Amino acid sequence: MSREMFRKLRTTIACVFLLLGFLPVAICPAQEEDRSARKSQKIDIQILVTDGKDGTPLNNVQVLVKWGEGESESQKAVTNGSGIAKLKDIPQETVTIRLVANSYRLVAPSVNLKTAKQPIKLSLDKEGSHISQ
Repeated sequence: MSREMFRKLRTTIACVFLLLGFLPVAICPAQEEDRSARKSQKIDIQILVTDGKDGTPLNNVQVLVKWGEGESESQKAVTNGSGIAKLKDIPQETVTIRLVANSYRLVAPSVNLKTAKQPIKLSLDKEGSHISQ
């Protein structure tokens, strides 16, 4: 192999390594944009909480909406006199909605926010209501 061919080969190999070195940098920003686009799909939600027996709206119910895996993120609200809790900037994905109210059983259903209709209607049963006397 001549010295000139060796130089060309060495230059070609160097160019290939240089291009391969920048290729991941060119791909990463696009992947980051996709991730941030997915994370930015947030919505405002309303949750209507009623008594499971008579359907009356429940005031002062603690509402905790959780999403994500592992160390999940969450947001809290309390229902108003109309039984409505309003939360802003919730990711449009499947969430767990935990409801806590005095004299009522705790519930924590999973709700897919991509398909759920607003307001999200949930009901609570009184503690001990399953016991017949």
